[in-house]
Amino acid sequence: MENVQFLEEAEELYSKGNFSSAIDKLEEIVYANPSFYPAYNLLGCFLLSNGLLTKAEQYFKKTLELNPNQPEAHNNLGYLYLRQGKFDLAEQHFKKVLKYNRHDTEILNNLALLYKYQKQYNKAINNLKKVLSLNPNSTEAHNNLGCIYKEKEMFQEALEEFKKTMTINPNDIEALNNTACTYKALGDMVRATSYFKKALEVNPHDETINYNLGITYAEWGNKEKAIEQFKCYLENTKDGYHSDEVESWIDNLNKK
Repeated sequence: MENVQFLEEAEELYSKGNFSSAIDKLEEIVYANPSFYPAYNLLGCFLLSNGLLTKAEQYFKKTLELNPNQPEAHNNLGYLYLRQGKFDLAEQHFKKVLKYNRHDTEILNNLALLYKYQKQYNKAINNLKKVLSLNPNSTEAHNNLGCIYKEKEMFQEALEEFKKTMTINPNDIEALNNTACTYKALGDMVRATSYFKKALEVNPHDETINYNLGITYAEWGNKEKAIEQFKCYLENTKDGYHSDEVESWIDNLNKK
């Protein structure tokens, strides 16, 4: 019971942004009770969320060493391998979870993502349809299915899936962004910018939307609005992934 309380304390620390304190708390637990596998699994989750994949992998493996049939650890390790592009290992761990529960919608969705990355679209679609047969209101599954249809240039089918997501949750920012990107692919800049703007109404500080809308305005020839969105991106970005590109866009637009 005491260990469970410590886990809850670590989760509370993490939820408040105290990453180091949360890690310290969990390491205290495993030092005092080396066989308490939930602490190793939670350590792995915190590290994975912060991009520390190598250390996270060690803790998930330790969890499975102590409890080989722990579905959550298999799922977490599978997701870690998915992020690393180790698709065969990811698939192995996801399928181990399905042995315990073949109706696990989270695993079916993760497998669909794996197949999408491998461009095995039919397998991905089948998995997502299984998810939706079990949970028709899964916005994640509708969004993922729409993204696959978009990649296959089945744009109307994609828009239908995103529309279903927004029927369930009108403020689903991922569906708004995906809808905008789909209209952009169709060359409908008016509708594309309209949906990007709706997404910004939900979250004015979303860097992905700032970036996508900036690119759209730039390609559409609206210099002022493009620069405005690019500047918003630079203010809002957390990882700076597109920063160099955005600064280059701003420089080039200012020269026009």
